[in-house]
Amino acid sequence: MDFDHRNPSDKIGNIAHMLHAPIDLLLTEIEKCDIVCSNCHRIRSHSGYGIREGIAVARKRGKCIGRPERVVDKDKIFFMRESGATYAEIASVLGVSIGKVYRVVNSISQKAVKD
Repeated sequence: MDFDHRNPSDKIGNIAHMLHAPIDLLLTEIEKCDIVCSNCHRIRSHSGYGIREGIAVARKRGKCIGRPERVVDKDKIFFMRESGATYAEIASVLGVSIGKVYRVVNSISQKAVKD
């Protein structure tokens, strides 16, 4: 599995080359990424496809070994975040990616702002 930056212009460095960086810097960089199979990563990064389109193309070609989307308990994520847990801690406890936790927290925050 590869770390694929959602927005390459926000990229500080390559995760694989940052293993000796301070942990907070490394986790911040990981939060900017989706975890995808290497085939999807190459299609997304080097063929001009967006995130969803790249995965769809890889699956069509029979080359994607990506995992199915996990169902997460949004209330549990929200409670843990409100209790002061970091994205990495929540992801570890629930067995999901940091990016997934980040997206859930942001979707909850955006709904709260609209209400």
